[in-house]
Amino acid sequence: MQQRTHDLTEGPPMARLSWFALPLLLGNLMQQLYNAVDSIIVGRFVGENAFAAIGVAGTVMNIYIFVLVGFCTGFSILFASYFGAGDYDRLHSSLVTSCWFGSLLSLAGGLGGILLLRPLLNAIRTPADIADDAALYLRTVLMGLIFTFLYNFFAAALRSIGSSASALFFLLLATVIHILLDILFVAVWGMGVRGVGLATVISQAISVVCCALYAFRTFPALRVSKKDFYYNRRALLDSANYGAVSALQSSSLYIGKLFIQSAINPLGPVTIAAFSAATRLEDFLLTAGDSGSAALTVFIAQNRGAGLYDRALRGFFSWQRVMIGAGIVLSLLMYVSHPRLLPLIAGNVRPETFVIAGRYLTAMCCFYALSMVGCCFVGYFRGVGMIRIPFLGTTLQIGIRVLLSFLLTPFLSLCGVAVATGAGWIAIIIFQTAVYRSSFHQINDHPSMEKS
Repeated sequence: MQQRTHDLTEGPPMARLSWFALPLLLGNLMQQLYNAVDSIIVGRFVGENAFAAIGVAGTVMNIYIFVLVGFCTGFSILFASYFGAGDYDRLHSSLVTSCWFGSLLSLAGGLGGILLLRPLLNAIRTPADIADDAALYLRTVLMGLIFTFLYNFFAAALRSIGSSASALFFLLLATVIHILLDILFVAVWGMGVRGVGLATVISQAISVVCCALYAFRTFPALRVSKKDFYYNRRALLDSANYGAVSALQSSSLYIGKLFIQSAINPLGPVTIAAFSAATRLEDFLLTAGDSGSAALTVFIAQNRGAGLYDRALRGFFSWQRVMIGAGIVLSLLMYVSHPRLLPLIAGNVRPETFVIAGRYLTAMCCFYALSMVGCCFVGYFRGVGMIRIPFLGTTLQIGIRVLLSFLLTPFLSLCGVAVATGAGWIAIIIFQTAVYRSSFHQINDHPSMEKS
């Protein structure tokens, strides 16, 4: 068995966390660039209605993506725990079981999504002049949903053994291919939103093949054999349990955003385009929280698997201070730079689109640091095995955001969404803090992972 050179149970916690999180952050930023390319190309070469359609479709697509990403996050908690404990038999069994389980899930989800596209777009009150383009894009991307799962699965497996940088090169390769295909299909061949969808599927398929080959050839800890391909009821139940609860937490946020989108859609294509542009830019900032949370989850899971509970807690406390500081700095950067960045995202749209988007982002800059605190708690609770707590907290905050968005958008437009988001983040931090304080001694007096 390979020497565990990617073990997060050794060395200074902050240094190990920082170096582990950096490739995750770069990868997430690259993923946001990957997603933003579609909007940029469509905004410049097709038109404002197509740009708005991609925005609506992206909100729908994020539900499918984050269900799969959530499952992979849940799987990675198990992988990291087994790796930290040195239990490679259970690691291999979990890898095989999780892979086929997630693959079947993604195939069924893609087919179901295609069949339910029109009712879903109608349910969120998508304007008729953008519904056709939104449906065309979604239909194309959903046919390749299994590639989205497989890439995230292999990336999660690599992260679980501490190798956060490995998938970055393949994501970079996929992003370059995606950009080139977008330009070819849309700008040169004039395929419109269908071309954008095809570019997404093809580039994701390439990243899956490259990432899988690298993982199996480079890391013996991830190298399964014929003896691992058997039905393991315990592994299936653990994978389904951790994966489903993590997926519910991830997807509930985007289901809520889908409802928020339905509150915005009646305001018309200009406001829809403004929200699409603003959230595309905002997603770059929020990747810091997502990356920090993912890094903390693996760090805590590995250290708890190895019995190093004090080290896991020290990493959590130190990392929380770092994340709060990062949130403050990024908020200031967003406040200063968004007038220059929005035109790069949206392309050739009406000037009032940028005005509306700018007001939203200015209001949101008051709240971004709060999201970093919430992300740290999510990483902690996942790492210690309390996987239901992030789901309950996310459900609470998204419920508040949806309710307030419907109440405030008729009067405040997108600024109402910003106020609703801030209120939701405040609520989840209060909830997470209360749970942490009430469970702290129980978790650390009885350090075995809670089976949720």
